[in-house]
Amino acid sequence: MAVTIQNTFNDVVALQKPLVLTASSTNTSEPKFRYVMTLDVNGVEVIKVKQQANANDYVHFDLYQILKDYLTSKNLDGGTPIHKILATVDGDDTAIFVEINVYEEYATSATTDPTEYPSTGNATTSFIAINTTYQFKDGVTPTLAGVYEFNNDTTEIQWLTNMPTRLKTRAGEYQTAAILASDFRGAVSTSLRYSITFYEADGTQISTANITRVTIGMANFVATKSAVNAGVLYQFIPVGYQNLEDQSFNTSIRPSTQANLAYYTINIFDNSGDYITKTYRFDIADCSKYTPIQLAWVNALGAWDYYTFELAHTEKLNIQRETFRKPYGNWGAGATYTYSQYESGDTIYKIEADKQYTVNSDWLNDSDFEWLQELLMSKEVQFVNENGDFTPVIITDTDYEFKQDVNNKLNNLQLTFKLAHKIK
Repeated sequence: MAVTIQNTFNDVVALQKPLVLTASSTNTSEPKFRYVMTLDVNGVEVIKVKQQANANDYVHFDLYQILKDYLTSKNLDGGTPIHKILATVDGDDTAIFVEINVYEEYATSATTDPTEYPSTGNATTSFIAINTTYQFKDGVTPTLAGVYEFNNDTTEIQWLTNMPTRLKTRAGEYQTAAILASDFRGAVSTSLRYSITFYEADGTQISTANITRVTIGMANFVATKSAVNAGVLYQFIPVGYQNLEDQSFNTSIRPSTQANLAYYTINIFDNSGDYITKTYRFDIADCSKYTPIQLAWVNALGAWDYYTFELAHTEKLNIQRETFRKPYGNWGAGATYTYSQYESGDTIYKIEADKQYTVNSDWLNDSDFEWLQELLMSKEVQFVNENGDFTPVIITDTDYEFKQDVNNKLNNLQLTFKLAHKIK
């Protein structure tokens, strides 16, 4: 084979920067030689790139620059915000099916035009690319250790999050979590269950329910790479207090029906006992004398995380005014010049404002601080406003100080953000 793709890709690839494909050829000495790459997204060719060989006759194509515009965050399911879903929904364009063909073109002599050879000595590869928000820690290798179906072993399906396994929720708060419905590394039984258990404060179990995959709306896990399967690879699952309260697939798991409820746990497991996710605990938060501020953000794995800042917060308007000066008085009417007291020379013709919030967290440990770094690094952050709507915001802090425990001392985090839309 004339062209060889040097590096291999997993069935599921994290979109990181750079995402490099390297190829070589046995024909680089031919006149006017160039590598040619075509790239299809969900079965449609989106680009053809031609590039000369480097000094060692290899070629490096950066796939990130091509693919980044085809992956989007999941914000809506129909007209419903993704945060407020009442059953499991697919991820749509949070994952795409990518097919690559690398071949070559060259001429028969220095004076003739080059010819493409798309079917002779070409090399192909394919994978599903998933949306991520910043570069993985392992550098240029787009691995998904710990998140690609299993948690580094053959027993756990991994939630797409780095959040701690114990969180808070409260009445009125919506939250989702996501998993990859990947069956590429080993068969996952279709008898999956969404398991939820409710507890009193002392750990006494109130009730439990194991809800089938079909009942909650979860897609079957996929083992074949395709455009259709890429669209269902992400499965967003309702986990927040209000999601459970509003859902109708099983009315017995509404939190308000659980007497003396202090917390609940959620996991997903294979009924055959082969696979199980981490178990997340959601403590029912007490009423606070401060108005809680909930933020949602796209995390490092393309799903949504949530955190509520429970301590005092401040709000501020940064106002911008644009004016012009006009003559006042009755210059063109009557024989006597007069003017009214309400007339002004400097006149505002445009006024708008940035609304800014400064919020404070409850006490955090080091692992919480590390997780919340993703909030500051996220390109997409939303704020739950006073109407309960999720609206986009911009984090304005430009640095992040990691706190270190001293004798188990905890620290809190202060964060400033502004609404992404100006008030007019």
